[in-house]
Amino acid sequence: MIRPHWLLSLLALASPLAAQGTLSTQGFGYHPGQISSRARATGGALGEFDPTSALNPAALAWWERSGVMLEYAPEFRRVTTADSRESATIARFPLSGAAIAFGGRTIVGVTLSTFLDRTWETAQRGTHQFADDLIPYEVEFRSAGAINDLRLAGAWTASNALRVGLGAHVFVGSNRLDVFTRFSDTLGRVADFGQRSRISYSGAAASAGIDWRPLRSIGVAVSGRLGGTLRAVRNDTTLSTADIPMRLGVGLAYTGLRGAVIAASGEWQDWSKLDGLGSAQLTTFDGWDYGLGAELRGPRWFGGEVPLRLGVRRRTLPFGAAGAEVEETSVSGGWGFTIAGGRAVADFGLARASRTAEGGARERATTLSIGLIVRP
Repeated sequence: MIRPHWLLSLLALASPLAAQGTLSTQGFGYHPGQISSRARATGGALGEFDPTSALNPAALAWWERSGVMLEYAPEFRRVTTADSRESATIARFPLSGAAIAFGGRTIVGVTLSTFLDRTWETAQRGTHQFADDLIPYEVEFRSAGAINDLRLAGAWTASNALRVGLGAHVFVGSNRLDVFTRFSDTLGRVADFGQRSRISYSGAAASAGIDWRPLRSIGVAVSGRLGGTLRAVRNDTTLSTADIPMRLGVGLAYTGLRGAVIAASGEWQDWSKLDGLGSAQLTTFDGWDYGLGAELRGPRWFGGEVPLRLGVRRRTLPFGAAGAEVEETSVSGGWGFTIAGGRAVADFGLARASRTAEGGARERATTLSIGLIVRP
């Protein structure tokens, strides 16, 4: 029988494939990166400079005028082990936001981004001793929910070469775990049963960043986030607390080639600060996230130029599988174009990721990202 006090551990327990059927959603879930379709297509390399990504508050200055945006990014993944193969499709809306311009130098914006996505389902089968009989049963686990980052930020253009920004973050969300047990008992001696638990999360953080152009063709962006306490609550009772991971990021961009932007980025987060939020069996890894990419001038379409993007990315995922790190390597590409007389921009991207862990398990995922920006 599944006891209520096991449920928090099940939500945070890193048990590859047998308990979750995935490498990427171990622990408290998968970190999509909090970047836009445009930045994702460049391997995340433009994330620190991109105004619609939720990384560097100083990048908001590049909105230039008021607008809204929304991103849709479904993921199609397959997990393979020595004796099994599972496929799944996850629908995500990982990023949305809006910005308002005040005069020519100040932009205030709000973004809602997925910090950790926790959506998976799997089943376990076995037999239960009842009197003199062994009765087959199946336990089905379903998890749904996410921890989201709601950021209110402002950016100020100090000069043509310098932009600065500050952000205030509220982390909110919930995970729902459903556990259903079904018995194959034709005599009706054992009844099926189910159990549901919902755990909510709340916390706060602050961020700051700069976007500096020391030379006309060189851009440098630096940002950081300092986290406060993150609480896990069930039925108004605090189950556990931990610190929101601190984040440091840097981006470099070169625009000296006509019609091209070449960029590189690096990001570090101390995910181990989340250790206290889950069970003792939860394994977290402080990780780097590297990206290298380019945005090139493409053909003209709908009366405007179509930028072409490509990139590569390498990172360590926050939560381990069976105590081992999960590494992700991806290649990506995409394009964008303006519509509605220049008042809207549509961005498209495709990323192919490979995730591996010790023990031979591997996960392949394809993410299609579609972003829409409207600036009246």
